Amino acid sequence: MPRPKKVSIDARRIHRRVGCALSARWSYAGAQEVGCVQNLSMSGFCLRTRSIHPPGFTAVFEIYDARDQVCVEARVTWAREIQAESSAGLWHEMGLALAGDPPAPYQRLVLTSDIAGAVAELEATPLN
Repeated sequence: MPRPKKVSIDARRIHRRVGCALSARWSYAGAQEVGCVQNLSMSGFCLRTRSIHPPGFTAVFEIYDARDQVCVEARVTWAREIQAESSAGLWHEMGLALAGDPPAPYQRLVLTSDIAGAVAELEATPLN
């Protein structure tokens, strides 16, 4: 019997992820929490933070770019402690899925981050 073909995680994704470094803020139990969005797509984002929430945790996240603030409701789908350590403590990562369709400001954020990444890649390519 033939072995099943291995499928990478990226091949199973519905939406392409775009690398970025954007500030994020949300509230939990009356406290303000902050983090850094590492990548985003039309269906969600990866957040690096010092606090961690279990899968299923839902909140409204405020994501900031150079021009404005984008608010989206999202649910934690996975969470893990990572080995990056600093003087302020250990970092964690959480994968978040948007609750519903992405609002127009969030779509603009994904598209402009994608364009910025493409420009940076072109600028880094040596000319022959």
